[in-house]
Amino acid sequence: MANTWTIRDLLNWTIDFLKSKKIDTARLDSEILLSHALHISRLKLYLDMDRPVTPEERGIFKRLVIKRANYVPVAYLTGLKEFWSIPINVDSRVLIPRPETEKIVEVVLKRLGDRKGRYCLADLGTGSGCITIALGLELPNACFVASDISIPALKLAKQNFGEYKLSHRIQLVCGNWLDMLASDKPVFHAIISNPPYIDSDYYHASLPPDIVKHEPRIALYGGSKGLDAIQSIIASSLDFISPGGFLILEIGSDQGCRVKTLLEQTGYKAAEIIKDYSGRDRVAIGYKTKRIK
Repeated sequence: MANTWTIRDLLNWTIDFLKSKKIDTARLDSEILLSHALHISRLKLYLDMDRPVTPEERGIFKRLVIKRANYVPVAYLTGLKEFWSIPINVDSRVLIPRPETEKIVEVVLKRLGDRKGRYCLADLGTGSGCITIALGLELPNACFVASDISIPALKLAKQNFGEYKLSHRIQLVCGNWLDMLASDKPVFHAIISNPPYIDSDYYHASLPPDIVKHEPRIALYGGSKGLDAIQSIIASSLDFISPGGFLILEIGSDQGCRVKTLLEQTGYKAAEIIKDYSGRDRVAIGYKTKRIK
């Protein structure tokens, strides 16, 4: 390799290197990591391809690439993941927000209707807090309870809430789903959750190494059929929802029929399964009483 490395040289070498490690997103990952190391945009990389890269910058980039070759997710290396067009701080304490989870935000906003309403919402298993942040910015008069069983996750969520000046509207609670609320019986307009729903066979045999090796198992693994957390939330949530309110869950693409049955058997009305933009079952929703618009 040349003594003087340019952006072009580094990109070309890194793309080939990551491809050799069976990383399907080698080009995208190389661009994101190099722009992160150089503190410039990805567009700027291509506008300045012949710019020499200093030894110090190469050292920073090299350390990132080595970690990526060991399947550390790019979001953990940069410390950020965009969700609902909002940069969210992430690290190994929390699940990386996925684009498909934005469907929950979209459906909640549509079902609530009036964005100026004074709603009280619960986000169970908040993780990074991405769902609450997105809804908090869209619903300026809403208040939230954001819970998680993981204290480290709650510490990161608290940091994220503070960055978006939402802390005064959010109560952070450590506990397993709704167990920690049993003595108070609060009433919510909506209970929202992206619970762990990956079944054991898929978790061990089919998930990419990025996820299995580095993302928190507690946020992914949903038991032998992937329904342990979903069943627990459905069974305990109805009493916490006000008339006309709803429970909304992210689910696996093959779980729609079973989750709809669980909702109906528990007493939820007009249960429905909503597909994501790929045409897969993604969101389950059940209403306390009549469906609200």
